[in-house]
Amino acid sequence: MTAIAEPCLWMPPEWHPHQRTLMAWPQAHSWGEGWQRAETAFATVANALSEFEPVLMLVPAAREAVCRQLLGGDVQLLSLAYDDAWARDSGPTFVFDAHARQHALSWNFNGWGDRFRPWQQDRELAAQLAAQLDVPLLRSDLVLEGGAVHVDGAGALLVTAQSLFDQRRNPGRDHDELLRALQRLTGADRIILLPAGLSCDHTHGHVDELACFAAAGRVLLHMPDTADADAGICRQADRLLQAQEMDIVHLPAPQPRQLSDGERLTLSYVNFYVANDVVLVPAFDQPAVDADAAAIIAEQFPGRRVVSCPALPIAAGGGGIHCITQQQPAAIADDRMPAANRAGDTGA
Repeated sequence: MTAIAEPCLWMPPEWHPHQRTLMAWPQAHSWGEGWQRAETAFATVANALSEFEPVLMLVPAAREAVCRQLLGGDVQLLSLAYDDAWARDSGPTFVFDAHARQHALSWNFNGWGDRFRPWQQDRELAAQLAAQLDVPLLRSDLVLEGGAVHVDGAGALLVTAQSLFDQRRNPGRDHDELLRALQRLTGADRIILLPAGLSCDHTHGHVDELACFAAAGRVLLHMPDTADADAGICRQADRLLQAQEMDIVHLPAPQPRQLSDGERLTLSYVNFYVANDVVLVPAFDQPAVDADAAAIIAEQFPGRRVVSCPALPIAAGGGGIHCITQQQPAAIADDRMPAANRAGDTGA
């Protein structure tokens, strides 16, 4: 890992102003018969976002014409080699150093613990994007993905033990060492370690289907009814968050849906995306629950428009709206950095 002098880096929260959103066009192998429906759903998300901030869409050369037909003219296309469409995970996570300089953090991506192949091109995607965006690259040896962490920008970070301590991601590494590395890379001084993610989550434990921050110290938590297979996981997370004195807001769970082969889809309203002046909220063709969840999320982000986007075609590939988007934060002045991360306040 690139040497990091103290103080540690700082990862801004999702609601920090954005310079742009990064996305990647869906590849056929993740969706099978649902590929074209996924393309339409991705285009809906990108077009909605482009009304509020620039969107950069990675696209395979063979699908560029289709992309241009489905996407509005404000969406910028970039042809790059990549394996899959989960820009949150394989793309860079942007952080700032103690002098408010932006860096593109490349997690040591290995296909979610080598659970889904191919992933070799995705391993280099963060580096390629950093070069395209002219942002200094910071490589980490920590195997993780962007969707595995959520920060509130005020020192707290959410992550699950299931993903961070996964022996297919970080085999043989000491748990304290992994926590220290995560702290240095994000600037978190309080890591809230939840035991596990949702049971049907392809990523093996990503927190962005289970819980996320809506403000400093406030967490939105997926909360199904007691008969659901994930009820125990969510209630355990609720107790742990209460012990951390978090302000907790429960989001309803949509009714379970399955693919034709019987596999349960991972459906969660927690997997929304906060952008400039807008929040994109997943909709699962369940009008009453969709509306309730959107209203709760709207209450948490006053002043932002809430736009519901069809998310079932995305879920069929194993993720959601948050999984297919990655924000590049806007530049920040030295005096807007958290005091604990400023060079002048730490002697660095």
